[in-house]
Amino acid sequence: MSVLGDMLSRLLGFQGYVIRRETLYLVGLALLFILSSLILLPYDTFILVLSLTLPVLMLPLIVIPLLYKTNVKVYRRTSTGLAGSQAHVELEVYNESKIPVLLSIKEYSLTLGFSEKHVIGVEGNMGKKIVYSIRGRVGKHRILSDVIVYDPLGLIGLRNRVKIKGAQTIRFKPRIHEVKTPPMGYFTQIVPGGGFKSNLRGLGYDFYGLRKYVYGDPIKLVDWKTTARHRELYVKEYILETGSRILLALLLTKASFTGKPSFFEEASEAFASITNRLLSSGSGVGLVVGAPSFNGIVEVGQGKTILNNVIETLSNVPWLYEGKPDLEAFAKNILKASRHPRNTRLVILAHIQGDNDMELYEKVLRLKESGFEKVHLIVAGKRVGVKDNLRLLEERGVETSIIEEASRDIIVERILDVIGR
Repeated sequence: MSVLGDMLSRLLGFQGYVIRRETLYLVGLALLFILSSLILLPYDTFILVLSLTLPVLMLPLIVIPLLYKTNVKVYRRTSTGLAGSQAHVELEVYNESKIPVLLSIKEYSLTLGFSEKHVIGVEGNMGKKIVYSIRGRVGKHRILSDVIVYDPLGLIGLRNRVKIKGAQTIRFKPRIHEVKTPPMGYFTQIVPGGGFKSNLRGLGYDFYGLRKYVYGDPIKLVDWKTTARHRELYVKEYILETGSRILLALLLTKASFTGKPSFFEEASEAFASITNRLLSSGSGVGLVVGAPSFNGIVEVGQGKTILNNVIETLSNVPWLYEGKPDLEAFAKNILKASRHPRNTRLVILAHIQGDNDMELYEKVLRLKESGFEKVHLIVAGKRVGVKDNLRLLEERGVETSIIEEASRDIIVERILDVIGR
């Protein structure tokens, strides 16, 4: 479609109609032919030329009523894919009128940054199918569309007459990555009264087995007898004691969805991987997610169903670049998901921006007073004054820590370090 064609359609009152550039060229040639015939040819010949070219000039008035009689329906189905891989979109097109049409369908997503355009011809009372793939990122993404119904020659089209029904979004699930040994954390923790201390934790885990040394493993985990026997470094693996109840909470803001990869993508894959590992060790796990216009909850439990519910919840988080999370609902869902707070360890990973920091701290203190076995707040990001505010929480019995670079591996390491203290 040309800009001139759009202006002309508006000028003539054809709202929603699309006049293609080729059509304008054709009408322009017809006008030129008529004017030249009027000047150069006899009157009788001019009348003949006018009668032959008049249908071209009347093309919009001929085609538009036909387009108005068309009845085209489009249905969309989407599959669910894994983050980083492809999911499929299927469009079923039905032309329920007797008039053949040329259909232009443009599909796009602002959050996924993709655009697909398909042009197909559909005979009267017939249907066709379009299938294409999208490579996606964790969460739920809205698919937008622009459908134009053209005449069989594709000269004049009608926009906004066809609304695509069916699925309006596409979802991508977080990948589960192997979590090996819960690492020995060397992180800093704020101490009441000022200063920091090391969080190097002891071996408060059940022995799981041995594996080969990987760069970065603490020397304290090396099994020297096995190492001497195999002449190769081996380290001990530990898992959380059976019966632990862990509730993971993720608080997202609009900034959580910016960047590649975004904080949400890193955190969701970390949470899915941690859940899988904790469940395999016999622990009970739950999840609460608070995001702009979204609240998700998985009550603490055991088994494969819990893992599936956690993955489903994370894949249903919509990508939104505006709005704030509902902290009141977030806190209520934490209490609901825990079932028995006194036997549950609560770990909150919050990506805060500063406009709701104090409200979050108040909610965390209320949760601490609810009787959780442990409450630990992990703040992601760099913010002035965060350390001072977290010190106040520490004085009230809430454990806190900060991670400035929230990659998947760092989040996994930090949360497992917190749980195992």
